[in-house]
This record gives sequence, C-alpha cells and structure tokens, in this order.
Amino acid sequence: MRTELGLAIGFIIASFFKWMHWPFAGILTVSVLSALSVMYILGGFLFFKNNNENKRTKIFSIISGLVLSAVPLGLLFKFQHWPGASVLLLIAIIGAPVLLCSSILMRRNAVDSASNFYKKMVIRCSALTLALCLLALIHMG
Repeated sequence: MRTELGLAIGFIIASFFKWMHWPFAGILTVSVLSALSVMYILGGFLFFKNNNENKRTKIFSIISGLVLSAVPLGLLFKFQHWPGASVLLLIAIIGAPVLLCSSILMRRNAVDSASNFYKKMVIRCSALTLALCLLALIHMG
C-alpha cells in the first residue's frame, strides 16, 4: 500500500506539472502510471506463490490485477491523448465498480486469512473508482 500511495502522490505531482506545462511532465506521467499499472498486473499473479489460498481467491486476484491495471493505463492514454484511451477507460469504469461490489461481497464470506486481502481490495477499488468518477466529472465540465 505504501508503494501505491507513493505512486499516487507522484501522479498528482505529474498532473500538476502537466497542468502548468512544465518540462518533463510527460515523462513523469508515463513513468508513474506505467509503474502503477505494472504493479497491479504483477500483484494479481503473486497469489500463485501461496499454495494455501483457495482457487477462488487466486482467480479473483488475477482478474482484479487485470482490471485495476486498466485504470492507470486508461488515465495515461487519456492524459497523453493517445488512441485507445476510451476503450481502456470504458473497461476501467465498468470493471472497477463491479470489482468493488464483488470484493465487498466476498469479504463477508471469507475466512480470516483472506479477509485482509479483500479489505485491501475494497480500499484499492474505492480509491480507483473515485479517481475515475472525478476524471469523468472533470472531462464533462
């Protein structure tokens, strides 16, 4: 969670640089959002190391890693005006709230070992869904 928070702060700084049209804003934005996306993809596959987790938790982890990695990639493509931003943001806007609801429901039925995982997933999905909603509001206005 600390790495995600550091990358989120880096994204805020990169967005400020881009807004002020300062040099290296594009490089900073690309590096921070790419690192966040790679972290989510790799984080989704880390459950293969742990053999005592059930199959449902592993599959949920992989799907959540793929969906959560679409959020920073969609933001990156949108801020850099690259083609494909709409598709990635559509996947993220549909996937993040579905992932949030499913992680809340799965947390209720989870045992103690998986409950901490689902708690962190609720926090991640909530933050990324909020970021997507703010982006949609800013884009509409």
